Amino acid sequence: MADLFLTGIGHLTTNRGPAIGDAVVAVENGIVIYAGPAGDAPSQTGERLDCGGMAVLPGFVDAHTHLV
Repeated sequence: MADLFLTGIGHLTTNRGPAIGDAVVAVENGIVIYAGPAGDAPSQTGERLDCGGMAVLPGFVDAHTHLV
């Protein structure tokens, strides 16, 4: 069961395809367990953080070893 939910996401971008509006990201013990449409999200019983319609890009890391 997730302990943190990012809600109110305006645009969720993942590696699975086009950006999704009205999305949720669920996190359990620091690991993203769900990222997708709010209607398909698991039961939201943990802490909630409202993203205020902002864009969210879970898991994207800039792996550069020099100044970008």
